[in-house]
Amino acid sequence: MDSTFGPRLLGHFDFTLLFEHTIFEIVPSSILIFSLPFYVHKILTCQRLVRPGWLLWVKAAVAVSMAAVHLAIVILWFRSPLDSRVAEVAAILYFLGSIGVTVITYASHVYFLQPVLFLASYLNLTLLLDLATIYTYYHRTGLNTIAHLTCSLPAFKFLLLALEEIPKRSLIIAENRDQLGLESIAGFWNRATLFWINPLLLFGFRHIINNGDLPDIGEQFDSKHLYQRLKVSWKKQNQTSKHALLRAIIFSMPWPFLFAVLPRLFLTGFIFSQPFLLQDVVSYSSSEVTQPSHISKEQEATSLVLAAALIFCGKAISRTWFSHIKNQIMVCIRGALASAVYDKSLRLGIAESEETATVTLITTDIPATEAVISLLYDVLAMMLEVGFGVAILTLFVGAASALAVICTIIATILSRRIAKQVGRARKTWNERIHDRVAATSNILAQIKDIKMTGLALSMARYLKTLREREIEASLRMRQANCISFGLGSLADTMTPAAVVAGGLFWTNALDTTSTARFYAVLAVVTLLTDPLANFITLLPGWSASFACLSRIQSYLTQEELQDPRRHRPISRQSSRRSSNSGPAQPRAHLIHLSGINVTMDLTGTILRNASIVIRPGEVTMIDGPVGCGKSTLLNVMLGEMPLRNGTATLSTRSIAFAGQKPWLLNTTIRLNIIGHEAYNEVLYTRIIYICDLSTDFEQLPNGDETVVGSGGCQLSGGQKQRISIARALYVEATVTILDDPFSSLDLETASLIRLRLFEDGHATPGGRSLVMTTSMKQHLVNANTIYRVQANGFVVQLTQAQVEAELEELVRNRRAGVVSSAESNATSVVSVEPPAVVPATGDEADNQREVASEKYSSFSIYKYFLQPAGIIAVIIWLILNGVAAASERMPNVYIRIWLETHANNYRYYIGYALLRPKFGDTENPGPDSAYCMAAYTVVMDIAIISSGASYAAPIIPFFSFFIVVIQQFYLSTSRQLRALELDATKLLVRHLLESAAGIMHIRAFRWQEEVRNEFFALLDIAQRPFYLLYCVQQWLECVLDLSTAGAAILVVAFAVKFTNTASANSMGLAFLSLIGFSNTVGLWVKSSMAMETAFGAVARVRAYCEGAPKEKYKDDKGPVSVDWPPQGVLELNCVSAIYGNQEPSHASQINNLTVTIRPGLGGLGILGRTGSGKTTILLSVLNLINYKGTICIDNREIRTVCPDFLRSQITTITQGGIYLLGSVKFNLDPFDASLRPSTCIVTDAMCEVMLHRVGLWEIIRARGGLSARMKDMRFSGGQCQLFQFARAMLHHQTMRTKIVLMDEATSSLDEETEARIVTILSTAFAGCTKVVISHRQAALSNSDSIIRLNAGQVQLVR
Repeated sequence: MDSTFGPRLLGHFDFTLLFEHTIFEIVPSSILIFSLPFYVHKILTCQRLVRPGWLLWVKAAVAVSMAAVHLAIVILWFRSPLDSRVAEVAAILYFLGSIGVTVITYASHVYFLQPVLFLASYLNLTLLLDLATIYTYYHRTGLNTIAHLTCSLPAFKFLLLALEEIPKRSLIIAENRDQLGLESIAGFWNRATLFWINPLLLFGFRHIINNGDLPDIGEQFDSKHLYQRLKVSWKKQNQTSKHALLRAIIFSMPWPFLFAVLPRLFLTGFIFSQPFLLQDVVSYSSSEVTQPSHISKEQEATSLVLAAALIFCGKAISRTWFSHIKNQIMVCIRGALASAVYDKSLRLGIAESEETATVTLITTDIPATEAVISLLYDVLAMMLEVGFGVAILTLFVGAASALAVICTIIATILSRRIAKQVGRARKTWNERIHDRVAATSNILAQIKDIKMTGLALSMARYLKTLREREIEASLRMRQANCISFGLGSLADTMTPAAVVAGGLFWTNALDTTSTARFYAVLAVVTLLTDPLANFITLLPGWSASFACLSRIQSYLTQEELQDPRRHRPISRQSSRRSSNSGPAQPRAHLIHLSGINVTMDLTGTILRNASIVIRPGEVTMIDGPVGCGKSTLLNVMLGEMPLRNGTATLSTRSIAFAGQKPWLLNTTIRLNIIGHEAYNEVLYTRIIYICDLSTDFEQLPNGDETVVGSGGCQLSGGQKQRISIARALYVEATVTILDDPFSSLDLETASLIRLRLFEDGHATPGGRSLVMTTSMKQHLVNANTIYRVQANGFVVQLTQAQVEAELEELVRNRRAGVVSSAESNATSVVSVEPPAVVPATGDEADNQREVASEKYSSFSIYKYFLQPAGIIAVIIWLILNGVAAASERMPNVYIRIWLETHANNYRYYIGYALLRPKFGDTENPGPDSAYCMAAYTVVMDIAIISSGASYAAPIIPFFSFFIVVIQQFYLSTSRQLRALELDATKLLVRHLLESAAGIMHIRAFRWQEEVRNEFFALLDIAQRPFYLLYCVQQWLECVLDLSTAGAAILVVAFAVKFTNTASANSMGLAFLSLIGFSNTVGLWVKSSMAMETAFGAVARVRAYCEGAPKEKYKDDKGPVSVDWPPQGVLELNCVSAIYGNQEPSHASQINNLTVTIRPGLGGLGILGRTGSGKTTILLSVLNLINYKGTICIDNREIRTVCPDFLRSQITTITQGGIYLLGSVKFNLDPFDASLRPSTCIVTDAMCEVMLHRVGLWEIIRARGGLSARMKDMRFSGGQCQLFQFARAMLHHQTMRTKIVLMDEATSSLDEETEARIVTILSTAFAGCTKVVISHRQAALSNSDSIIRLNAGQVQLVR
């Protein structure tokens, strides 16, 4: 009988020897022998990573001992009375395999940081097979000696596995061995059960986790390497193909995708072993004969318990193994795609790079692509499981199994149509998310100016409108999801009912009197319908994921910016950094623009036949009227502008740049100046001296270590400009390009910097060159070469005589202006010196609030979230969730009642069919509902499982308590990891926004590699908590799966050992619940993860809402009228400005200012050095900072007026200006119509008139009119200021404001345009109270009185 393949040995509870030798020994040994050359090659060619140490010698001793035992077994088989060639071959191969184990053990220890997975798998598998072989040998005559020797093999293998689990950190050669993560050196079982994560869980349970406490996650998640692999794979793809990006992802990391297949196949095998185990267990409980008579009941009971242990433990381990690999793949994809998107953003044009598409893609689209990975495996698994399910079902019910296929086909066809709609809806939804995120980022970046101009409420309503549009778009997808959920429930409902009906009434293959067979059919149907229902339910989600992947692919395939410049080869002496080099070699030019023509869409021709030469050692200046193309000319030099024709030739790539709009990072002043260069103290000190920053450092609390804030919001406009200049000079590039660098500086500071930069020779040391645009003609005196860009786009070079003549005329005009202004009346200023009165104090307590931080495990967070719904709605919701959960389990409970009471009465089928429809599903999109339903279902399943055997009932409280304790233990760490991941992502998003804002500077300095490496570093930091959160979640699922396995073993053991404690029906129902229990627990875990994430966000929102300081005002004098103020008399009495909660000695910039400004005259002009507190006065008048003293408008203290209303009644022109994403009309009139009086109506004609007055209407009309996008206007800095004037005049006309505040409003205008605008504004704002801050004489020419601020003190100029 042993000569047959079997596998079962007839008449015995055993396998045949031929089967065991072939399957248990020859097959695994052959696989190991075939893989041996790979490890031999590794030993011969690779460098050792680990020292041998005592651990290797112990492993070698065990492996050699095992090989010696195998050799002895070979000898014994050749002397055995059983003449079996197969046994001899198997023994020889097994012996050769043991030698291979010795070789692989050496390679695993010395050449791998982690124990080799293949070796551990081989040892674990053959250990189990050896146990079966030992049993066989002891039941064969003449094989006792071989059996005795074979008994040592499992012991040796177990010992070798245990040795492989010992960490070898101390033996690792690399110096960074202490930084290696626990997973990097974990053994097979340590990884299989995620035991290595336990130290982190314990630490998180006892302490607060910081980023520094997180273990390293390994080089496989290094973002830079992941991106490089994806980049290579992406280039090989046909990028116009629909799924090119998906193929690139798969081919960039093929091995992880393949590694996940094996555990998924194991999982499928274990899953479909359960119905057969159920049938045998129920048959045993009902005393139905299932085994031959020669097999004892004791043997059958033992085999059932062992089978339950093998199947359920195997299912838990294989599920954990598969899920862990899948999670690793998703983390790798996140790193690769995020890096690819960021790298692409560095190579796009200015307009595309400045958009916040990267933020939406990385934070919204990339996370949504994770479902695609599940799809790849779930489709494969579903095909296998459906095939297995239908085949097994055919064995039980015959042709009735075709009904399951028919139901599946119907549901799939319907679901595919819904999936297409979901894909389109998801794409639209993501676009709406992008619009909202972009608008929010845009508004927050200029929130100071938004509040100053009284737009805070309007922008809040605008963002609310965008959010409503986003929700509207999401509802379409949610509706499609609901339909898909209904189809999934239909398949889950219809299939079991149809199969049972077919088996009962059609094929008659299903007999209700055979309890075991009936429950086995239900188990198979459940295993068949669950993946189908999940597939159908999740199909729209997968479609949405493909839509997100399509958006990412579309972004990656955008046309990149092509640098039109030509680089002329030069000697090595002209390096990128010339700080340590001698004088540059003589060259004809550094930059040569010849016949340049620049034409943009909508804007028309900007430059016409422009030719410029930048020579070494010269200062070249470019001037011209507003909007003529000066900045465009610089963009051509920087390679940022496509050329229609002409050539741009460079002799050097060493270029530094300071834009008209300063680009500052949210870090210290020193780091902003140094950038990505090495710190040179001597050079740094010289640059600080040139830019006159030392005085500012003395005023700042932390000097040059002061953090500038987002976009430099903590600094004045002049300070930001000078830091930008300092960075360009610190680089010491061969060519330094400055775009109107002195526009935000006062005359005194600008003159000082010009003196130190040009007169002292710091502009062109060592033969370097400086190129600068300017709108002020007096700066031209310092230039060696001067070019003028004319209004028609032509560029002409000015002679020295022409420049001197223009400067003489400018001096004459200014002298005349000074005389006329000195004769003007200054009666509007009542007093500048403070009277002898005690300054009024503000309520300091209004600005002090202690923010209490709460853990989001507290009940208050759930109350905060659910309170808007109301207690009654919450109770109804909880009841409905309970009913929905009960509807999922009632059909199976009904089957038990049917089979126990009237098994032969088929009319009970009607009740079963009616109970099949479900009222809910744990797969629904709401994490709160999913968690609640899953919790109900878990409790019901525990009760049903425990009812399978009366002795198992006591496990209910223990099992429930265990689940609660484990979850709480897990939550303390998972919440902290989630918070760390959000914080790290916040830094990542900030880097994205800062890179988008400074893309021109990054490319000019050629810092792409540096900022890319910064992004990689930030992404790696964000990946650590992200991956570890996955791990702790998978740990919880593994623990609960193993707990389910323990419960299954207990239930089966009690049922088969104590047959009087369980009926066949109770056992069948219990085991049926056990089959799906692990899935239910998995869904519960996933929903708890989603809910914790959601409530973590709720907690952060609540903490922000409660912790953020709120503007308060004393409404003790009643509301003001809609047309307030009637006159606009502005009075400041003993005003001292205080920033935040700092002490006045550190923060006050104005001290005891007393002044009265009346309407109808020229108003008050304010001068002062940059950073002296000029803008602080405006902020005080707008009640945007704390101040001491009183500020009254028409005898009403402004602290008694609603701040938003106050600012809306004042027309303010800020220094930075406001640029909003949207149309020209929206930018011109961004105020919400509902916040204005009903009589204030803004028409297109009014907008056109205002734009025409400032000279912009013809340009805007040619580029699309009022409905065109603002970004398509491509305004220069001066044109942007003209647009601010048009907005201010429109606001004044519609709101009939009486007070006008202007902060450096003409800083980017040339003299002629400035004079024209001053005249227009004096007419437009006639009769208003005006406060004008400017460092230009022309802007202050109409002011009745002028004061100068110096170190917080006020000096009367005139």
